[in-house]
Amino acid sequence: MVQTLAARDITENISVYDTTTTGACTLFDGITSGTTHIATNGGRTGEIRIGNGGSSGVVVIDSGSSKLDLQGGAVTIQPANSSILNISVVSARTGAINMGNSSSSGNITIDAGSSTLNLRGANANIADTTTTGTCNLFTGVTSGPIIVASNSTRSGLLKIGDSSASGNIEIDSGSGALSIRGGSANIADSTTTGTCNLFTGVTSGSVNIASGTSRTSAITVGNASSSGTISIDAGSSALNLSGNNYVTGSMSPGMEDSSGNSATITGASTGAYTQMGNVITGWFRMQYSSIASMVAGDKIRITGFPIASLATHDGSVCDGFIFFGQASGNYRLEMIAGQTYANIKVNSSSTNVNVITSAIQTTSSPFLSCQFTYFV
Repeated sequence: MVQTLAARDITENISVYDTTTTGACTLFDGITSGTTHIATNGGRTGEIRIGNGGSSGVVVIDSGSSKLDLQGGAVTIQPANSSILNISVVSARTGAINMGNSSSSGNITIDAGSSTLNLRGANANIADTTTTGTCNLFTGVTSGPIIVASNSTRSGLLKIGDSSASGNIEIDSGSGALSIRGGSANIADSTTTGTCNLFTGVTSGSVNIASGTSRTSAITVGNASSSGTISIDAGSSALNLSGNNYVTGSMSPGMEDSSGNSATITGASTGAYTQMGNVITGWFRMQYSSIASMVAGDKIRITGFPIASLATHDGSVCDGFIFFGQASGNYRLEMIAGQTYANIKVNSSSTNVNVITSAIQTTSSPFLSCQFTYFV
């Protein structure tokens, strides 16, 4: 039976359908155009309720293909304490879900309280790529960790920024520590040709790299297969290289005249060196079989030192040099500034030893041997 209520002032409680009825209650079904108003009185202060907290039936508001607007001073959608709030869970949905509007200035807050807030999807974009404003994340977190991509089963790439972008990326830990850890922690990709600047903003305090006391693995700067220069520039301050680390290598000694004509060196020639800071120490033993290509009267010099000497320093690198099988102490080597060779000098007179001497001509299986030290 259809009951019609005449338009009049209503002050008492009216139940359109009894709560014990299990049938359908249809309201406004005959309205095909115009607006249906419910509780539009501007002076209303009471609650408008659809459904009851004690019921188990579903409440559906279906706007069909039209828009459903929920407006008010504050719009609250709140399930029961232990229930799930589902928004657009239909698997066939292809349209966008929008929260807010790019032309609005109000804040949008999603607050999970003490629970976890999950943002999931094939692509979860926090800020749209066309946005030029600032995207602030986690600015309200004052204590506790902020964890990004902490799933232990993750095998995909975690990327910040894009190689085609020109904007800066800053990670600022303030007065706290910034830790970058991983199986391989690459600050700059090996294919990058630009400049990678580290710690350029630090004007005071120490910059510590691999300062952990329990570290046992090597610290490598550069790569043996690269050709680029590695510079450590302390400016006007002192450069301190401390510790037990040092560089070692082998050398191939040679002998030539001042015009660059070389003696024939045998396979018995060998040598090694150690560099500690700006000091090179080492040894070599060299044996030759012929000096036929060397020019008579030219100075003799020893070549093959591993690193060029200090550009502002000429000096003795080996006193007690054994020359042509003669007794130690008759000769010495004198390094030439900025070069990788040294002249042979006579100790007693400091004169150069020249090609074609009686020692060269008469000594069988001639050899040269010394231990050396010089500065770079």
